[in-house]
Amino acid sequence: MIAYRPVRKMGTTSPYSQASLNRVPCFSCLLIHQFDHKNDPQLSDEDIEAAYVSAVNASFHAFIDDIKSKIEAKGLSLRRFEFFLVPVPSAQDFRDKFQAKIGWPND
Repeated sequence: MIAYRPVRKMGTTSPYSQASLNRVPCFSCLLIHQFDHKNDPQLSDEDIEAAYVSAVNASFHAFIDDIKSKIEAKGLSLRRFEFFLVPVPSAQDFRDKFQAKIGWPND
């Protein structure tokens, strides 16, 4: 005997439902940040962390200022964007592994 499972309503994911009119499109962007700190034995963990936070904040603010003007210039100001900042030891290694995982050629 085959068990019957009712089909779940798709709600906002179905383009034919009234609820789909309530969708808010959002573009997600993954930002990779590579931080190269010097292995100075005189630096404490707190000093290294403070330098890292400072570098990330500077990179992030420069990116936001730059991307904001580009979004406005392209007429995308009414679009919603989410940015995820991910610190990694090597941006190129992350990129290579990500591209291999999704099947993109590694040039």
